[in-house]
Amino acid sequence: MASPNREELYRMALNAAKSGQRKPAKVMLQQLLSQDEKHIRAMMLMAKISGKKERVKWLKRVLEIDPDFDDAIEQLEKLEYGDAAKRNQQLLKVGLSTGAIVILVLAFMMIISAASAPI
Repeated sequence: MASPNREELYRMALNAAKSGQRKPAKVMLQQLLSQDEKHIRAMMLMAKISGKKERVKWLKRVLEIDPDFDDAIEQLEKLEYGDAAKRNQQLLKVGLSTGAIVILVLAFMMIISAASAPI
């Protein structure tokens, strides 16, 4: 039996990914990408079925080939927005905690000051 052509290999990988078989899908996509390093649909599917770090790598690779590929740009922006939102949320928590500590210290100082003031 002859080996599948690139389009058949992509469809097989897509079907495997859709049925939750990520590892076999990745193997097929890697085989496809070894035959065609610029197969954007294969890279986008790899991004879709990969973890975050690898997803970013694949999206950036797509943009190296086609800097105007809207779907890759959108997905990368969403990932970067999510990271920025998490950092902002952490900064807010730290800021609120610090503010609460400052208020408690000031209140404690006022209590001590009032307690030690002459009557």
